[in-house]
Amino acid sequence: MFFLCGVSIVLFFNIYMTQNTTPLKWYNRAIRKSRRHFSFIRSVLFDFKFGNKDNTMKKELLLFRNLVNQLNDLIFIADPETGIFLDVNDSACKVLGYEHGELLHMRVRDIATSIPDEASWKNHVTEARKAGHTVFEGRTRRKNGTTLPVEVNVNHVEIGDKSYMVAVVRDITERRLADDALRGNEKMLRDVTSSLAEGIYGMNQQGEITFMNPEAERLLGWTIQELIGRNAHDVVHCRKADGSLLPFDECKIHNVFKSGVRVVSSDEVFVRKDGTIFPISVISSPVLENGRVVAAVTAFRDITERRQIEKDRERLIFELGISNRELEHEIEERRQAEEKIRLLNEDLERHIIERTAQLETINRQLQEEMASRQEKERLLFQQSRMAAMGEMIGAIAHQWRQPLNVIGLIVQNLKMAYDYGELDSERFKNAVATAMWQIKFMSKTIDDFRNFFKPSKEKEVFDLKKAVEETISLIKAQLQNHYIDIDIVADREGLAINGYPNEFKHVLLNLINNAKDAILQRKSKENCEARITIELSVMDHKTILNVRDTGGGIPDAIIDRIFDPYFTTKEEGSGTGIGLYISKTMIERNMGGQLTARNYKDGAEFRIEV
Repeated sequence: MFFLCGVSIVLFFNIYMTQNTTPLKWYNRAIRKSRRHFSFIRSVLFDFKFGNKDNTMKKELLLFRNLVNQLNDLIFIADPETGIFLDVNDSACKVLGYEHGELLHMRVRDIATSIPDEASWKNHVTEARKAGHTVFEGRTRRKNGTTLPVEVNVNHVEIGDKSYMVAVVRDITERRLADDALRGNEKMLRDVTSSLAEGIYGMNQQGEITFMNPEAERLLGWTIQELIGRNAHDVVHCRKADGSLLPFDECKIHNVFKSGVRVVSSDEVFVRKDGTIFPISVISSPVLENGRVVAAVTAFRDITERRQIEKDRERLIFELGISNRELEHEIEERRQAEEKIRLLNEDLERHIIERTAQLETINRQLQEEMASRQEKERLLFQQSRMAAMGEMIGAIAHQWRQPLNVIGLIVQNLKMAYDYGELDSERFKNAVATAMWQIKFMSKTIDDFRNFFKPSKEKEVFDLKKAVEETISLIKAQLQNHYIDIDIVADREGLAINGYPNEFKHVLLNLINNAKDAILQRKSKENCEARITIELSVMDHKTILNVRDTGGGIPDAIIDRIFDPYFTTKEEGSGTGIGLYISKTMIERNMGGQLTARNYKDGAEFRIEV
């Protein structure tokens, strides 16, 4: 008989020699390779001298049979040639639902799903004979037809001229469930970190990056594949705010490995892949195991916008010269905001642990930030529209000047004709008709300007050339008054754009007014051609509108800043610095297009692509 005990196989075989009847004891001991796998079987043959009497042998065999039957593992001994079971323990019968006698009339392929036929069994025996033993995972079929996952340790044993296949089979259902649960937890953690608005990355004891969420990839410009295994300090935290190198010993984030204490800071900067730096608020927390720091998790947020808001607030306070009481109120609000940010940073660590509550808080913060941003943009649009209304009042004055002069002359002629007795019915009717035509023209001008300031509610397809002509009609008198020519050049008729027509006209009016101002500024210094050219075309399935002028162009030192809010090259009081910023926002965000600028010949060219 053959018995298998836990990880050690104790194989008893009674060999009775014809001359003397000395029973021998054969040990097959499995040497572990790891917790779950075996490497090889060490076999030792001992002289079983103390049990040479039949009764003693029977008692010892019965003892070990009982021990084997107490094992939780399923133990099988099979004939390598036929695959028929020679012996099984009680656990095999209990787990599979068979009687002992039933299993002894069955073959391995009757219960092993991975060995469906005789050929598979032969291949399996051949591999086991070559290797001595094999370890694999599979599924075992019960009597009721169900299967369970198992780990199988198979040993090929030869004694004399006989060989045997001995297998220890372990039910790994609970381990599989634990593995599935672990994978589920890992997936849930990945899903949670992937949905966070903060960048998160992990480090091992050497400070090397071990994982990173998508927001960290976006903020840093690196992919997780590029940063895995690289030192976080050397790659993303090697600079100070002034651009100088940050010594490793001064790195607050890495010092968490020394102190074992969470680090919170809003005075650090990170370096992107392209070499640019940006300010951050950061929390770095140690991961402890048995009181020892084995890893760290760092969460950070780009606070560039917050810093810019703070700078803008300080500048406005200085420029407006508000009272001390208002200044103290503003400082208190700033302190409260910083306190709120500090509390939010402290909450971040708890949010990582309490995932559901953290997601709700972040969503609320995002909504508040979006509302604040929308309010600021609304104010900028309102300022732009008020500035445009001021310019339109001047345009209306130019548009009305000539009709008012005509009406004045008509009234004077009527009086003179009356005084000299030359006012007849026909002359009076002609004067009235001419005056009424001029009045209707002035009324139409008011309607045109009123429609211009009425925002488009929904996107619509509109004729590009018609929109340009209607915009030019609003300021044509101003251009003529300054002797500025304006031309429209279209490479085809019927060009159309899907967007907001009045907003588009607003943008075009800004560009034409800027071109007019540039030409007038240049004319004040030198004699030059005064011309604005508007070109309409189609390229690569995009509709193109170019506004060119002869105003001398944009200095190279500022051309990259002209679309920034509150940036202006005009004299103080002559410009708000928000016209081009609003124009770019309307074209790119609201209409999905692009607004760019460059110098062209003796002037500037603004290009709209939709």
